[in-house]
Amino acid sequence: MVIENLHVRNNNNGGAGIRVVSDSSPFFVTKDVIVRKCLVHDTYRQGILVQAKNVTIEGCEIYNAVLRNTNGILGQSGWEFALGTYLWPSDVDCWNNIVFRNNIVHNSWGEGIVALRCHNFLIENNHVYDCFSAYIYIDNSRKGIIRNNWVHSTNDTYNRWNTAHTFYAPGIGIQWAAEQNSYGVDSLVSDLDIYNNLIVRTNHPISWWRDISNTRFNNSYENINVYYNTMYLAYGYEGFHLDENISGVYTPTNCNFKNNIICKGQYPLGSYQRYISTSSHYQNWNIDYNCFMYGNIPVNIPVSNNIQGTPSFVDTTYIHIDTNFRIKSNSNCRFTASPINNIEYDYWNALRDDIEPCIGFHEYGGTLGTGSIESEILRSYYLGQNYPNPFNPTSIIHFELKRKIYCKFNYL
Repeated sequence: MVIENLHVRNNNNGGAGIRVVSDSSPFFVTKDVIVRKCLVHDTYRQGILVQAKNVTIEGCEIYNAVLRNTNGILGQSGWEFALGTYLWPSDVDCWNNIVFRNNIVHNSWGEGIVALRCHNFLIENNHVYDCFSAYIYIDNSRKGIIRNNWVHSTNDTYNRWNTAHTFYAPGIGIQWAAEQNSYGVDSLVSDLDIYNNLIVRTNHPISWWRDISNTRFNNSYENINVYYNTMYLAYGYEGFHLDENISGVYTPTNCNFKNNIICKGQYPLGSYQRYISTSSHYQNWNIDYNCFMYGNIPVNIPVSNNIQGTPSFVDTTYIHIDTNFRIKSNSNCRFTASPINNIEYDYWNALRDDIEPCIGFHEYGGTLGTGSIESEILRSYYLGQNYPNPFNPTSIIHFELKRKIYCKFNYL
């Protein structure tokens, strides 16, 4: 089944905009559905809700979702998401083969994109901004890829109260967790590859959250790989946050944090805190070939493979354009990463160097793929995705030219 080119709005009856759901029996499960090029906005709960298998959501725009939590009226929990899965019936183990690709998700009073109880899932090439809670949230899921996403906040409208540290801050960038649940299978979060993402002006850019109400043995994770991400302006206490482990749960194993540009948390504003949380969890990680932007590399982190110093981005005076976070030719992040098997391309679909790649989401000088950008000097032109959508009073379209030249822009 293909659902295409729908425009859903003003759904104030307590439901979602588009629902791809299954019967109450685990023996009658919806599957093989594509939702493509739909516009969903002003929904009371979810924008697009998936409770099915073999589902692809691509090329959609979702905004003004979860309006029942406007201004955080629900408090510290109980809200939904703009786009994501939810496991129902509860006796289904998980949702298999879920793809969220090339979507624009913004202005959500809940999470942006959620993968809950997913097995074999892909979240790629999405633009997610201005969400109340986590921008991309992985809960009780395994065998997933989260890549080439642009995640950021543009203002403080959706800031959320942080009860642990008593301050308001944007939502968390990319987070995984194992929340308390009543499902029959005790699922360990495992086998996640998080790479080539740009995360700007969020709370912790990348984070593990431990739900203290979940007392099961598998309230933990393993085989998590965080590669080639660029993080900037972390409005929290750490750039890479790991909640403390507790006794009686599985000890994380085989986890890697590599080839990332990482910033320190800086909340309260102007007060730099830490790159990585002080929990014992980081001792279970291999932390190599990263660029630590401010100050010294943390104690107990290998200095021989990691570097420190400003990466030399193209232009950080305006942080809401992804191309501004390309690195320049003189960047300390050039030729300093370590190749990762099966990650051949960067955020722009440019081929990475197979011997000495660059640290971060951008491969300077990489062989150009479709629509990709080589360096701070363009070979031809770049046309970015408009945001928000054209149904709003205004829409921003960023473009770049190699040189000053007369051009004509047609908007259809």
